[in-house]
Amino acid sequence: MSAYLDHLKSIEQLQALGEADLKQIEAASREENYADGEVIIAEGAMSDKFFILIDGTVQIWKKFQQPEQELLTVYSQGRMFGELALIEDMPRSATVAAKGNVRLLAVDREDFHRLITQCEGFALMIMRSISATIRERTESFIERLKSRNWYLGKVYAQMKGEMEERRRVEEELRRHRDDLEAKVHSRTRALDNVNQELRLQIESHKQAEAEKEQLIADLRDALKKVTALGGLCLLYTSDAADES
Repeated sequence: MSAYLDHLKSIEQLQALGEADLKQIEAASREENYADGEVIIAEGAMSDKFFILIDGTVQIWKKFQQPEQELLTVYSQGRMFGELALIEDMPRSATVAAKGNVRLLAVDREDFHRLITQCEGFALMIMRSISATIRERTESFIERLKSRNWYLGKVYAQMKGEMEERRRVEEELRRHRDDLEAKVHSRTRALDNVNQELRLQIESHKQAEAEKEQLIADLRDALKKVTALGGLCLLYTSDAADES
């Protein structure tokens, strides 16, 4: 057990505690080992242990192993975690997973609360740890918020540029459409004029044909009359010759 005591003494947050307090923490601790990628705390699970990281590194995740997973932070040797959920008696707010092989000292719920009530130095250390955790989470949240705001600003600028380009293209298309409509209208009027002229020429041609037909008919009638008159003349001449 002396090896654990040496580890506890080397942790900065515990250095203000006397040896008696450290021995109480040591007595309440049980070593746990985790392999790389193994989950130590699962988000949403009920809280039952407080952990002291004595060797290795752990990662703190939101929505671990989901498409939208997000790495919040990384804890290294000497870091403590899990105390806030035990005090609040709430489900775990994030997943803690081992990055490489990890050795931990684990304190269960009963021993954790006993240490808080019986060991003033431990209680004060936990308060400081919670304060540091909240501060880190707040700073991390602010940084993520800044990053997201920067990303949203970039997306907004891109969308604004795309909208301006779209308006430019639409305006250009509208001008082309107006030009095309003007050209179509002009050509349509020209075609209408041509059609009107053709109709007039056709009407004129029809009228000329009708006049021609009428003239031919009149000539035929005149020819008939002349022929009839010629026949009468011959008849009269013949009658006159017979009388003489």
